[in-house]
Amino acid sequence: MVDHHNRRRILTIAYAAQGLATVLLLMLTCLSVQDERLFYIALVLLGSARAFGQPAGQSFLPQLVSSERFPQAVAWTSSSRQSAVIIGPALGGFIYIWGPAVAYAVCLFFYVATGLAIATLHTNSQPRPLDPSASAFRRVTAGIRFIRSQPTILGAISLDLFAVLLGGATALLPIYARDILKVGPGGLGLLRSAPAAGAAITGLVLGRAALRRNADW
Repeated sequence: MVDHHNRRRILTIAYAAQGLATVLLLMLTCLSVQDERLFYIALVLLGSARAFGQPAGQSFLPQLVSSERFPQAVAWTSSSRQSAVIIGPALGGFIYIWGPAVAYAVCLFFYVATGLAIATLHTNSQPRPLDPSASAFRRVTAGIRFIRSQPTILGAISLDLFAVLLGGATALLPIYARDILKVGPGGLGLLRSAPAAGAAITGLVLGRAALRRNADW
């Protein structure tokens, strides 16, 4: 979808859908709805929007800057994203002190603002045309075939796969913050930002003392 359709439009629709899901969560919270199924409907909408929005956002940068400035843009984008991953959860934990409705309202504001900002961008890139000779199944599995043909990429993605699977343990942090550590929403924010802070510190250490033993260059 991202390769063959306008990425700016996909991003705009994805943020609009996430904003709609946040509106549903906000309404369910304000109305004190107890039916868990309605919350799951909002979460499905939110997850579906992110499934389209994240690939579009990650591949949108080349359409915004020239090839000469692309490496510098990647560095700035990575730094800002890592900073957001560290600051965002901690800030969210403190915002949650005023209740979930306030947290949802803040998220809704930024979803709408980001969607409008992306909608106003102008890019010159055109979507890649579909190959009429390739079946839909072949197009879907093209990425898998490419990864299998590149041992370095296959190794990196396989290693990241375990990090993603085991990283789901962060979903248990609210339980630890409330029932075990008893640190409240503020502590939850700090716990949630700890993995990103560790990643940032590790990146700085590796930047100054790169791995040279048992490393495949």
